[in-house]
Amino acid sequence: MKCQQCSTSVMKDQDKKIEEQSEKVNFLMNLSGLTSPRNKELTKARNKKIIQVCGGSESNSYQDKSLRSKLYNELFKSYRHRFDVNQYVDTPMKRFDEAKDYINNWYPPFELKDEIEKANAQGNLF
Repeated sequence: MKCQQCSTSVMKDQDKKIEEQSEKVNFLMNLSGLTSPRNKELTKARNKKIIQVCGGSESNSYQDKSLRSKLYNELFKSYRHRFDVNQYVDTPMKRFDEAKDYINNWYPPFELKDEIEKANAQGNLF
């Protein structure tokens, strides 16, 4: 009987230690920003999204550096508002998946969509 009680006590101690470690990991995940590989992954997602929104890397809107810059700025302005960060790398690690989804599902406001359409239509006139 004593061994069973000892075993139960040891298991409870282990469970408590695991829970404490889990709390520490969660705390650190909240504190730390993105690792370099995660930041690169977010950068690739951002670049891919801008290319997609423009209609491809060969599109007039993407080739227009001024318009492309406006799109990157608008995406970050929206991102900064959502995640309350000053740089992408400051995004808490625990919110990485949410951040990537946000970028993948972002679309520019109407005025920028209109600029994109006009820029892309100019190539079709000639």
